[in-house]
Amino acid sequence: MKHIALILLVLFASCEKSQVAPQKEAITTESNERRGGNGNGNGNNNQNTNPCAWVSGYTNETAPIEEWNITVDTTVCGFVILRWPAQPKFSPVDSCTAAGAYYVATSPVDGTSNTSCAGNLTYTNAYYYQLGSGCSMWPGREYAIVVSYLERDTISKVLRWHYSERVQFKTGVRATFLGTCQ
Repeated sequence: MKHIALILLVLFASCEKSQVAPQKEAITTESNERRGGNGNGNGNNNQNTNPCAWVSGYTNETAPIEEWNITVDTTVCGFVILRWPAQPKFSPVDSCTAAGAYYVATSPVDGTSNTSCAGNLTYTNAYYYQLGSGCSMWPGREYAIVVSYLERDTISKVLRWHYSERVQFKTGVRATFLGTCQ
């Protein structure tokens, strides 16, 4: 009889525990950066927290415009190929901000189009654009581009934008959609 009472007591206690809802602990932004982080080494990526909450604790800055030695190649039929040296503070990994990619902003120069495009992303220090494949560039026209990226400075808690100098060029006149490439 003692054994049955003991078994019932254990079963009753285990039922009581399973009916209690788990309590969520309050986590501040500072502890979130340590515990939840953003999946880039700032903790164990605790899925019960907002992994990008750390962004609100950062300030925004703009670095001075720099010469990136961007080269423009228009010799490949129907393409514009941009290349630049890898930037020293560029990091290809960041899931919580615009960091992790280079942003290529394109605008027409010669007045043949009044539309600028929102821009395109590339994850390396090269950008290949097929003429006529979007709203950005068409054959035989003049364009200007600016390349930028966002640096996340974890020591000073700053999100810093870096911009290249403006580069102006004219696209080639041949393109695949024109049927002029052999």
